[in-house]
Order: sequence, then C-alpha cells, then structure tokens
Amino acid sequence: MTRVCLLAPESGLSYPDVDPNDPYAMHDLLRGYMELIQLPQPLAELGLVGLVNEEGLLKQLPYNVYSPFLGQQLVGPVIIVRSAPPEFVDLTDEDVTALDEWFGVVRGVIFVGR
Repeated sequence: MTRVCLLAPESGLSYPDVDPNDPYAMHDLLRGYMELIQLPQPLAELGLVGLVNEEGLLKQLPYNVYSPFLGQQLVGPVIIVRSAPPEFVDLTDEDVTALDEWFGVVRGVIFVGR
C-alpha cells in the first residue's frame, strides 16, 4: 500500500493508503483521470507533486478550499504524492509532518485561511 495525502474540496485532509498495483486507485480518489500539477516550491523541493481530476472544471466539481495553500484555483479533490519517476511512492513520516505544517493542522484540527 502507498500512503498519499488527500485534500477533499470541502476541507478534509487525510492520508489514505492506495494499492499501487490497482490502476484505478488514484482514479477513484479523484473521481476521474489524473492531471499532474506543480506544487509550491517548498513542497516541490521535498519531491512531492499534486494530482487533480483533469476534467474537474467540465464536471463542475466544487472549489477546493486548499487552493490558496497551493497557489492556484483548483476544483475537486487533490492528491499529493511523493514522486520517484516513473512511479509514485509512499509518503514518508517527514512528508506528513511537512504537509500538516503547510496546511496548518494542529491536533487533528485543520485551520483553513490562516
């Protein structure tokens, strides 16, 4: 299993495990086909990349409240993964700590719009 960061549009951050051998695992989380997005420099320097639903605007998916933290207007769920081309690999504990700090998670409470 591979741990990823899932940013639900309505303000829900979680770290689900997905089966790296299941070609539909990421597709199911995104509710569509993946499109790679660049993350802000501090996250990109960690080797992290973002994934969104490539047809999110056409499907009129809801605005993602984490967009300001990611420096771009996004809709639908966002997945953050560690990239080790050509694959996505498990987020490390350090990645999780960095993401929690980036998104302002304290004791399980998420503060959006800091």
